[in-house]
Amino acid sequence: MCESIGLTSRTKVADIGPPQAEKLFKVFQESKLAPPPTDCLAPIGVRQLLAGMLKGVRAEFYAASSREADVYRGRPFQIEAAIAFGGELPGDETARVIRFANRVPLLFQQSACSSFKAVSETGWKNYNLSQPRGGIPAGPLVIMIHMASVWVPFTSESKEAIADYDEIRKEMKLALMECGRKLGTYLRKRQRMRREGLRRDVFERYIGEIAKAVHAIMGADPKAIYDALLEQANARTAVADQVLDEDGKVIKDEEPSGPDDDGVLIVHDAIAPAVAQLSSTPFAPIDFGNSTKKQSGKAGVTGKSNTSSKAGSKRGSKSAAPANSKPDSAASPKRTAKKAPESVARMELRARAAKAASRKPGSNKSSNDGPRLF
Repeated sequence: MCESIGLTSRTKVADIGPPQAEKLFKVFQESKLAPPPTDCLAPIGVRQLLAGMLKGVRAEFYAASSREADVYRGRPFQIEAAIAFGGELPGDETARVIRFANRVPLLFQQSACSSFKAVSETGWKNYNLSQPRGGIPAGPLVIMIHMASVWVPFTSESKEAIADYDEIRKEMKLALMECGRKLGTYLRKRQRMRREGLRRDVFERYIGEIAKAVHAIMGADPKAIYDALLEQANARTAVADQVLDEDGKVIKDEEPSGPDDDGVLIVHDAIAPAVAQLSSTPFAPIDFGNSTKKQSGKAGVTGKSNTSSKAGSKRGSKSAAPANSKPDSAASPKRTAKKAPESVARMELRARAAKAASRKPGSNKSSNDGPRLF
């Protein structure tokens, strides 16, 4: 650099003029210096991040990311991030942020830390999470950020928060975005599987009725029609039968996926309660052969009741009473639910007016109409 401006490394500073200083500054800006060595850093690692989150947080989805080493002010540093979602975490609270610096937890001055600012500046809405403007995301989420460096820039001597440098905050945001992409992919897969499962439930709800209707119109075998429609529904909604492995990938029968260091871990035991709540109510088994028998049985019962009513026997009237009790019981709620108290009062007033009009003028008979309304 000194030779490019016509100087040597032994030239004194007092002998350098302003034009030479400007040239030297431009050379400094244009030249690419070798980065400092990064073998002195001690990162936690993706595997250990997942193991620690799995031990301390009961969730259903875990993801971790480890960035490449970078430099700020000539000092190397490395950023690692991990997230945990779902499971037993509260869904109506804001996300919990856990901060580490050289494997030491930072407990105080969270809002003044660069890691907290990186979490609030990350767009979590792109990963199907709710986030207020300028705040941390809300939902069942735990975020952990670790910074490994030979010189961690703390805000004070108490070493409670990391200072806000652009290079450090940028690496933190990139690590969080990488974990967020993994979480968004998992949530989209789960939502699609849930949507296809609900769609299949709707198909199964009406397949039996369609099979009966086709049988009544065309006389085809309802069982064969039902099996064909059910097979078609299962083929159309095959996504609902997919199973995700512990890395968040779809398990294929012909090519089972092996272990992959992707920084993702899924706990199926934590997903089971949520899936059980989302499952639809079971439908009653469809019986295609007893419909005609039931209709003929109903016709026989009505025929017997009609003949018994014509004969006028007491036994027939007793048998007809329970037969008609079901419609009366089914229709009784409709009659009791009438909202017409005024019509009853009007009928009573009309009856009293008729009695008053039928009386002779000058008669002193006491009226037995009961208490008056007015």
